[in-house]
This record gives sequence, C-alpha cells and structure tokens, in this order.
Amino acid sequence: MIPDRPHSAIVEDVPVGSAKLIGCADQCLTCSDYSDHCEECEANRENAPTCSCVDGYFEETVDGVLVCSPCGIPCDTCQSELYCYLCDGNRENPSVCSCPAGTYDTNEAICPDCNTDYCVSCVGEPDYCEDCIEGRNSPPECPCNDGTYDLNGVCTPCEHPCSKCDVTATGCTECIGANRDENSASDTYCQCLVDYFENDPVTDDCAACNFKCDSCSNYESCDECACNRSGAPDCTTCDDGYFDDGVNECCQTCTSKYPNCVSCNAAECTVCTENRVAPECYCAEGYVEINGSCEPCNYNCVTCAQTTAACTECEVPRLTKPNSPDFCVCPDLYYEA
Repeated sequence: MIPDRPHSAIVEDVPVGSAKLIGCADQCLTCSDYSDHCEECEANRENAPTCSCVDGYFEETVDGVLVCSPCGIPCDTCQSELYCYLCDGNRENPSVCSCPAGTYDTNEAICPDCNTDYCVSCVGEPDYCEDCIEGRNSPPECPCNDGTYDLNGVCTPCEHPCSKCDVTATGCTECIGANRDENSASDTYCQCLVDYFENDPVTDDCAACNFKCDSCSNYESCDECACNRSGAPDCTTCDDGYFDDGVNECCQTCTSKYPNCVSCNAAECTVCTENRVAPECYCAEGYVEINGSCEPCNYNCVTCAQTTAACTECEVPRLTKPNSPDFCVCPDLYYEA
C-alpha cells in the first residue's frame, strides 16, 4: 500500500495495479491528481484547490519555497510587503497607506488623533504639533497668540488693560497703553497710575486726573482729593489749616499767611492756636506772649505784660501795691491763704 504523506499526491494514470507519489505544489498541504490541485491549503492560505493567500498576506518565494508572507503594517491587502491594494485601519492612499490629516503614525494600523485643541498635524504624540490651529503659533507647543490665553483648550481674548495675559482674562503679563503700573508683582499691575484714569479706549492710554484729585474716575470727578483738599468728587474745600489763595493749585497752609493760625480763609484767620484769639491771634486775656508762646499770667493777675508776674490788672479784691505796680496784694482786712 502506498503511504499517505503531506505535500504528496497519488497519481492513478500509471500502468494498472501500480501508483506513484508526486510532490504537492508549495501552496498545498495535501493534493490529489495534480501537484497544484490542493485538497488542503498551507498556512495563511484559503480556497482549495487554488489556495491563494488570505487577506493581509502576499505571495513570495523564500529560500526557493512559495509562501504567504504578512503585509506590512499599513496594508490590509497587498502586492508586496509595503505595496498595498487596500490600507489597514484608518490609513489612506494605498500606494503608501499614510496616516490621514490630523493623526500621527505609531506603526500601528490605527493612526491616533492629534490634539485638535492645538494641532493641525503632529508627530509621535498627540500634543507635539507640526502645525498649529488658527489662533495658535510656534509649534510644537502651539501657545495661544498674543492677546489671548488658554481657557480649557480654547484661546480666549484677554481683557483690557492686558496686551498679554495668562490663567485668566485679567491676569496680565504685559500691559497695553501708557501711564500704567508696570510692576508685575503689584496688586494693581496694569492699572492706571495714581493721578491717572482710564481714558479713550481707542488709545488705551491712561489720562492725567485734574490737579485737585489724588485718584479719579474722570477728569471732573475725583475719587480722592489731592493738594490739601477734601469734599470729593469736587474737591473744592481746603482741609483745616489750609486756604485757597486763588493762585496756586494746592491749598496753602494758614500759617504761611497768618502766624499761630489753625483755620482760616483767604481773608482772615478764623481759629488760632491754643490760648490765642482770632483773627489777629493775640494772646487771650490772662496770658502773655513769651518766646512765641502764650503763657498764663500769675494767679493774682487778670492781665499781665512782658512777664507772667507783671500784672496790668489784679484779681479782685487784690490791689496794686503802691510803688510796686507790677505786684497785686491783698487789701486791708484780707490775708494770703
């Protein structure tokens, strides 16, 4: 009996009573009648008796044997390892089976998407951009354009007065316009400097406040007064101890015009320093001026002059002692207690 062997076939068209084995073709695991008439197919083949390569494989000769080898990664079906008929996964353009736009190559059938919040195209990883989407620049990081900041992946406009910002719309990293606080460590960074206010938004510059204002909302309306003034928003009232001379921008001190004056107007002193009487600010009754200060007269004087003991009028019932007009003594029937 002739044995049944893989890769061999029994051929019957020989003299009666005899048979012989012949080798099957490379594509056949077993065959009959003819070497290429397969009954069973070799690995990675299908559809006996022809036994063509299954999808994803192509036919080639290796060491003199016809085998089905796997297509390269880009191919679903192929003519050779990298010459595709159809692309695998989401690849396109069968001649090369490249990754589609907006995806990147990982040498797998499926090309993953780029991060479309940043990239038009990318390489190696989703956030490593080759080209940036509109509104972003400078790949591979693709930060937002100047004047915008990244809010959950969306480039959002900075708010006035920022020319550049980060984290929030008002988190300025650079200011727009002139006369602004440019100390980035300051709580008032990019706000108008003291004595300035937000002016015409077309220019973006801060404009100077009225001279009467320490800070203001506009030129005519003070938030805080300057130049020794009070009464915002007009700031037309001078602080105590100052007066408006109608010449200078700032209110002048009362003492610059009226010595020993606490409160005044342009015409006269209205309140003097202690122990003095307006408007001339002479020492009050019972006091005498000594070295620029009003000192109280002695206890026995109603008024005095030059010294505290030099009484010019005595306390009742005291009398001026004869030959000693500066000394008030008790009259007869009275004594010092």
